[in-house]
Amino acid sequence: MGNFLRFVGGLALGFAAGAGIVALLTPRAGTEVQADLRQHVDSALEEGRAASASKRAELEQQAGIRPT
Repeated sequence: MGNFLRFVGGLALGFAAGAGIVALLTPRAGTEVQADLRQHVDSALEEGRAASASKRAELEQQAGIRPT
């Protein structure tokens, strides 16, 4: 489990560094970049929440637990 957490941490750090570099080198206006980044982050968060809810429901079903 420790290796997985290190991988996820490295992935997040790489994503943040890449986003920062893109933000600095893009020819678009700052507000456009912010809106675009915000949209991507919101989309990623929503996908993560949906995946979490799906996995939770699957595990609850396997364990015989009724969803709350």
